[in-house]
Amino acid sequence: MECNLKDLALAEILCDAEVIDLTEETQVKEWEREIDRATPEWMRDRVLARDSNRCKCCGRTRSLNAHHIHFRGKGGRTTLSNLISLCATCHSHVHEGFLTVKGDAGSPMFFNLRGQRIQPDYETTSMQIGSTCSTRETIT
Repeated sequence: MECNLKDLALAEILCDAEVIDLTEETQVKEWEREIDRATPEWMRDRVLARDSNRCKCCGRTRSLNAHHIHFRGKGGRTTLSNLISLCATCHSHVHEGFLTVKGDAGSPMFFNLRGQRIQPDYETTSMQIGSTCSTRETIT
């Protein structure tokens, strides 16, 4: 997988940013188009509470983000069923392509680069298959 850092950083920023296209061809009245907004604070709080204030991938309880399972940039909606709690590390790994999330908020599935499913183990805050979210090397 070949990506430059600028593209990776942009993808992570856009995960929960509102993108407004200001080109003349796409300017239409706001009520005439469907706009998906950035995750409001109340929704983020509800997602974190639903997920027991834990990263759904590794179980960490700090630096949590509400992540769009189906990326907003690819048509994913800002809905409770499309948002899961991820720690900053796992969130970065998803946007860098080291982790893949499939499913929905009720039953998210995580996969490493080899396509192997990763099972969370919250008691040790690590995952099966000898991989953790603490270092990129152990995920690959």
